[in-house]
Amino acid sequence: MFEHINYILANYFSAEIGHSEQEAVDCLRQEVGHGTTLWKELHLQLTRAFADPEFSWKSALSRNNVCDLADEDTARKYAEKLLRSGLKIHLR
Repeated sequence: MFEHINYILANYFSAEIGHSEQEAVDCLRQEVGHGTTLWKELHLQLTRAFADPEFSWKSALSRNNVCDLADEDTARKYAEKLLRSGLKIHLR
């Protein structure tokens, strides 16, 4: 359902990749860039995921080997910092 979010988490922010948060954000901005199809789809999926009370950021971050956080609220806040703020995506 949110395959672009999973792709971004697994391929840019995964602990296995070894980037710092800022390095991952910089790589993503450089490789994907604003206006591309992937960027537009990511923006759309982030809008939907943050609006969906059933979507688990805790599970998404853990499943994609980004980090394991204690609870859903902490995971959501981390995802907002990482994806919304880091990528400077302003969602409706």
